[in-house]
Amino acid sequence: MKVLSITMGILVILAGMFCIVNPAVSAFAIAWLFGAALLVGGIVSLVDACKREKKSVWDIIFAILTIIAGGILLFSYFGIAFANTVIVVILAITMIAAGVTRIAISMELKKLGVPWAFNMVIGIFLILMAILVFIRPSIGFIVIDVMFSLVLITQGISLIAFGAEYKKN
Repeated sequence: MKVLSITMGILVILAGMFCIVNPAVSAFAIAWLFGAALLVGGIVSLVDACKREKKSVWDIIFAILTIIAGGILLFSYFGIAFANTVIVVILAITMIAAGVTRIAISMELKKLGVPWAFNMVIGIFLILMAILVFIRPSIGFIVIDVMFSLVLITQGISLIAFGAEYKKN
C-alpha cells in the first residue's frame, strides 16, 4: 500500500501540473483525466476497504460508485459528449465527498495523536471549491482547470504523505 500510495500521489500531482501548464485543456481531456483519477482512485479505495479487518459497507459502496463514474467518463461517448455539464457536477460532488472524508479522517487521526491538520485543511479546501463550482459553473473551464489541478496536486501530496507514513498493522 505504501508504494502504491506514493506512486499514485506522484501520478496525480503530474496530472495536476499538466492542467496548470495547459489551462486551455479541452473538456475531453479534463473528462478523461478525471475519469482516470476516479477509476484508479476507486480501485485503490476498494482494495483498501476490502483488505481492512473491519470492513465498512459505505467505503465499499463509495469505491464502487467512484469506479463506475470513472468508467463512464473514460469509456462512454455520452460521458465525453456531455462532459461540459457532467464534469461540473461530478467534480463538485466528488470534491464534497472527498472533503467530508478528509475531515472525518483528520478527526480520527487527531484522536490517535498523529498529524491531522493537513487532512483537515484539504477537506475544508475541497468543500469550499465544490461550493464555488456549484455557485458559479459559468466561470469557464479555465477556472475549472485550475481548481481541478489544485485538487489533483493536493490529493497527490496527501497520497504521498499517507504512503510515507503508512505502517502495516
